[in-house]
Parts: sequence; C-alpha cells; structure tokens
Amino acid sequence: MSALRVACAGAGYFAQFLYQSWFRLERASVVGACDLDPTRAEATGAPAFADLGAMLEANGPDLIENVLTQTAHDESFMNISGFNRGTER
Repeated sequence: MSALRVACAGAGYFAQFLYQSWFRLERASVVGACDLDPTRAEATGAPAFADLGAMLEANGPDLIENVLTQTAHDESFMNISGFNRGTER
C-alpha cells in the first residue's frame, strides 16, 4: 500500500502539532506545507510553498489538511474545492 500523500495549508503555531503527527505516521507522506510566510512553511520540514494553488498542482496530494485561521478558511476552501487531481475515487 502506498503512503497517503498529505499537503497542509497553514504553518502557524498550532499547525506544528499536526505536522508532527503526520510525520510520525508510517503510511503518510507530507508532500507540501503552504503558508503566506515562507519561513514558517520551510520550518515544517516539508516542501514549502507560499501559494496554495501551486502546492496542489505541484504535489497532487490525496488529502489536504486545512490548519489556517478561521478568517482564512473560506478563501482556502474555495481554492481547495477547485483542485482536481484527474483521478476518480
């Protein structure tokens, strides 16, 4: 079974705990971290992005963890909901 490809939107304080959890799971691979602050995205240890759409296109994740602040959820959800990997589930 191949690893679940996980991308995370957001890399603030609370997000660090979610990244740590994903990295510990053997059947998951964190393929991207996105934050408006590139330094925070880089600090996660995952491939870093400042643009959510670019991360989704570059990495084709199976799962997207949205760990953004409440005020950023609506815009990010619209971006995520428009993402299509081209595969049927």
